[in-house]
Amino acid sequence: MQKIDRYLPGKLVHKATMVHRITNSLRSILPEPLASHIWFADFRADGAAVIVTDNNSWAAAIRFEQPRLLECIRQFGRTECPAIKIKVVPQQRPAHQPHNGRYKQLTNRGTFR
Repeated sequence: MQKIDRYLPGKLVHKATMVHRITNSLRSILPEPLASHIWFADFRADGAAVIVTDNNSWAAAIRFEQPRLLECIRQFGRTECPAIKIKVVPQQRPAHQPHNGRYKQLTNRGTFR
């Protein structure tokens, strides 16, 4: 099997690797479950790091961790990183969500299960 990076430009592979490494590093310094709700996205033109999370509650928790996160990002050679910008991108939910047990489910005959 051939590696995919053979078909991709070197800059793209380098950037994807950097994003993956920084995301893993940020997750390693955060407690669960917060760690599983954070992704590093990119650096803005002004040098600020962009971090993505999936709802406003996690964004608030990430704001409290900003000093630690900045220190972690600066270890990747971005000593001029002045700040972190947090973007909220809600997770896509499936059209049909499975029954979670909180509510009774109707059957095709109109009776509850």
